[in-house]
Amino acid sequence: MREPTIRLTDGPKGWEATVSFGTDPVTGKRVRRHIRATTRAALQTKIEEITATPPVSSDATPTLEAWMGLWLAALEAKASFATVDKAKWMVNNWLVPGFGRVKIDRLSPAMIEQRLATMVSPATRKTASPVTRWECYCALRTALNLAVQKQRIPVNPALNAVVPNPRRPEVQPLTPDETARILKVVEDRPDKARWMVGLLLGLRQSEVLGLTWDDIDLQRGTLSVTAQLAGYRQRHTQGDKRVPLKTKASRRTLPLPTMLADALTELRQTDPTATGWVFHADDGGCPDQRADGRMWKRLVKSAGITRNVRVHDMRHTAASALLAAGVPDRTAQEVMGWSGPAMTQRYQHPTSKVVAEAVHRGVAVLTGTPTVAQDSLRGQVQDWLRQCEESRDSVRLVEEAVVIMNRVLDRIS
Repeated sequence: MREPTIRLTDGPKGWEATVSFGTDPVTGKRVRRHIRATTRAALQTKIEEITATPPVSSDATPTLEAWMGLWLAALEAKASFATVDKAKWMVNNWLVPGFGRVKIDRLSPAMIEQRLATMVSPATRKTASPVTRWECYCALRTALNLAVQKQRIPVNPALNAVVPNPRRPEVQPLTPDETARILKVVEDRPDKARWMVGLLLGLRQSEVLGLTWDDIDLQRGTLSVTAQLAGYRQRHTQGDKRVPLKTKASRRTLPLPTMLADALTELRQTDPTATGWVFHADDGGCPDQRADGRMWKRLVKSAGITRNVRVHDMRHTAASALLAAGVPDRTAQEVMGWSGPAMTQRYQHPTSKVVAEAVHRGVAVLTGTPTVAQDSLRGQVQDWLRQCEESRDSVRLVEEAVVIMNRVLDRIS
């Protein structure tokens, strides 16, 4: 509510005020009350009375523009800045210009399909991309779900609208060879620890850049993810630098691999500003995601990798490495900071070797035959036993070794 406008008039009552209660969240119209009194003191008393009991919103069916404003206000109370910022962009640039004046009880699946398919940005005059259309549809569907909950409409028309969900490009994580080539490229760089954290631990870009030296315990050999770097718009509009993590599960403490611990130790010893950001900007200030992304592209190119590899693909690479290593899903969920097991399907990509080994294991269970790995290990053990027997350097040791190896062979059979 804005401050009331008070003025002295030539009318019989003399003093007059206009109290504005903002915009009605249902109709989208401005809500104002005009008050008159013979003295300023009496006027002030009336202002206090009316502001203590603000007018109730109209029961009229709201337009889509008005309802989206109400939905954004509800979203702002529970979602992150980045989520709300993107939602406002979709509402203001696409949904409202497209059909903001339509009342929500007049929306139909066919109207939603038609208007989403022909949305044009008033700023650029460009038609929405398939991804933008799908994201706008998801936002509209969620907002209309709220309208159903508030009993403003009986059913959600967006649920029956057919909007194509664009197929996202399949993520191709880095192979072990490509990972080794990138690590080779960065081994002499002062910022090599930054890329090791992404490749070996799989932290999100915002989590890596949000690290401070308080999060690193070199004596215990641990790294704690406690906050993340704010997005570009949030830093420049709100002044925030470090913000809460994406989810509660994102808060985690991970052990430092030896090579990463050595790199961080070297960085701290050579960095004159080792009391703040771990991976700061050149001037020692707040890191920048865009500069970080540009540097990653240059490193990928220097490693001789010609395909497009995003910064976030380092996270997919680390998750896929856990899968290849046979790490249980629950443990991988803790390492990666996932809030649910569904993320394993998105981030873990089985390699052909992993798939082949899984097939061989299934065949072994069904037929009772050893897997390829078991055959290989059995052959290596038997070759070693033959060499021991031929040497006869110590009959007793050979006999003990034979007993032990036979036990091993029985276990893997």
